[in-house]
Amino acid sequence: MDNTKPIYTADLHENHRVDGIVLNLDDSRFLWPNQKRAAEMTVEDAYIYIDQYIGDGSHVTDLVLTVNTTFMSMFDSEVWSDQLDKYNAETEFGKPVNHKNTQAAVIHRYSEELSVDVWKLWIDRLWERGVNPWLSFRMADHHAHLANSPLTGSFFWNNIDKYARVLHRDNSIYRGDRCFDFTIKEVREKWLAYIEEAVTKYDVYGIELDWMRDPIFTTLGNELAASGMLTQFMRDIKSIVTKREAVWGHKILLSVRCARDIESCIDAGFDVLTWCSEGIIDWVCPASYYISDNEIPVLTWKKILAPYNVKLVPNISQGCFSTREGSRTASDISYYSQTAGGAPNVEMVSGTAYRYLSHGADKVYIFNIFGDCGNPITKEHKIVTDRIYPINNAPENRPILWKLLTTVGSYEKLAKCNRRYTLGYQDYSGLWGTAQRQIPVSVDRVGKYRYLHFYTGDIAAGKLTLRLGIEGEADISAAMEVFVNGKAAKYTHREENPFAYQSKSTLIYCFEVDASVINGSAIVEFTTKDPNTPYTVVYGELFAEA
Repeated sequence: MDNTKPIYTADLHENHRVDGIVLNLDDSRFLWPNQKRAAEMTVEDAYIYIDQYIGDGSHVTDLVLTVNTTFMSMFDSEVWSDQLDKYNAETEFGKPVNHKNTQAAVIHRYSEELSVDVWKLWIDRLWERGVNPWLSFRMADHHAHLANSPLTGSFFWNNIDKYARVLHRDNSIYRGDRCFDFTIKEVREKWLAYIEEAVTKYDVYGIELDWMRDPIFTTLGNELAASGMLTQFMRDIKSIVTKREAVWGHKILLSVRCARDIESCIDAGFDVLTWCSEGIIDWVCPASYYISDNEIPVLTWKKILAPYNVKLVPNISQGCFSTREGSRTASDISYYSQTAGGAPNVEMVSGTAYRYLSHGADKVYIFNIFGDCGNPITKEHKIVTDRIYPINNAPENRPILWKLLTTVGSYEKLAKCNRRYTLGYQDYSGLWGTAQRQIPVSVDRVGKYRYLHFYTGDIAAGKLTLRLGIEGEADISAAMEVFVNGKAAKYTHREENPFAYQSKSTLIYCFEVDASVINGSAIVEFTTKDPNTPYTVVYGELFAEA
């Protein structure tokens, strides 16, 4: 059975092929910015929210609506505790509570006062505009697991002491401890009932199981032993979806957000290859946990997935950091010792997207980059702008987000745009893991070469600059010897850190690179010519100017 509803095609005024952007919208992005004006919300506001991302040249072909945290359904549910339950609750943790100016108040406004199911409204709108609507389920989302946020009285909260995956330590250690153990039958049954309710209630192009929010589903050390159980759970979800296809009259795709490489998937208990070989899933979205991993091994994934009819849609997330020190566990993911910023910019996302598409990705997936939904993009913001930074929630930056949405979903268009190939790091590799990273890397003696590697895709004619970040004010350019693919790179100048992705003491050393030596990838080798001038590279990028 095929998807019979209309699939997105590029607007007629575009002269390049659109591969596509899969855009994930956080479950709170409509609710949180509007909670203080819930009583004033209108049906038109709901349309404006969804319309800002689609049409008018946007490359968004698929829009993914996240509908839950662990404790809370964002749509009205008979299975899960939902926002209306929260709005109507008189107490939380035994204390009186008023939900008048909360996210729950927004849902109450639409459901009870306007008699509108905003999720159905958005899904219908997306079908109407030729954009594929998805529902995303965060399988172990740990938001609101600590402090005073959970909805007391809910099924999960009432049973947390027997359903939680970790109970041997205080839950303030890591909030993911109170996510649920899927080896417990009641947990799986509740999840299956919730997913069945969703696909019964909503006519969608596909559903996504987000196993990276969080990449934990059982007790510590039980991941491999429970992998088979999780695969059976995936089969059960597939069965539910297949039954609903006959009702809706079209195929419903099943996608997973999973760890960035197959080894990390296996270690986490995600048997993605079995899911593919059995035809359980249709899409694989290898992803970072939080901060964008610019080096997801797309070429490896393409070879792994070659025997299966499965699309590859690699993830690009918010932020771009080259490295971080200290523990590399999911529990401290919010702390970056060598950074002073983090908002992405269009050129950096463009470099990552171009690399992924050049390696055979079917589309690119954008996660946690969605602008300010309290100040939506309107026609006046859909303009050509030279600005690229930052893409964040500031209202004045809406044209930059629009620039992103009309750039990074087309390989052909990206080939003609400025692109920054920026080194990142693997931000999730298991709670115990040592993340893959290339930097920082130090040169400590003459003739000792160090190396950086960049995948670039095709580099067309244009200016190519290597930019290396070195901490310290002393000018060490005379001591630096740098080659790219065996050809000397010419030092040109030094500049201040333009995007604050590293500490403010980092200065950028720029080198002119002969673009003709680049054929899909670049190996940068560098050493010091002065035994008294060691240095450490803490940031690296290739900047391709169209």
